[in-house]
Amino acid sequence: MTCMPYWIQHADFESDEFEEGSVQSITGKLVNHDWRGEFEKMQTLDGASSENCPPGLGVNAPDGRILHICPDAADICQVHYSFYDIKKIMGVFPRRKYEAGTIENVPLEVAARFVEPFMSNNFGAVKREVETHR
Repeated sequence: MTCMPYWIQHADFESDEFEEGSVQSITGKLVNHDWRGEFEKMQTLDGASSENCPPGLGVNAPDGRILHICPDAADICQVHYSFYDIKKIMGVFPRRKYEAGTIENVPLEVAARFVEPFMSNNFGAVKREVETHR
């Protein structure tokens, strides 16, 4: 399995970028990061009418796919995803189809399960996770 670049986006638009991460290291960062503190910082910035953004963790695949998971203070996530699904035209000819979307209200421990199939380029597993949580 490949390692991929990933980042943690902070509420003040600052980010920590990591060149290469394995499934285990990325999942560990996602589960162990202080999202409650990040969310409180976002609310403080918002209350002061300062620019802010939802904090989150993102993974960039070399082929342009992105997984972006944004937990809130209660560890409920918004998951943004994009991937290429392989479809067969007339049951024979493979064709890549771009899929993208957002899933709301995903518990953090469930959102963490998206990392492995995303990184292993397992379109079917990603799609099953997406459809299960729509």
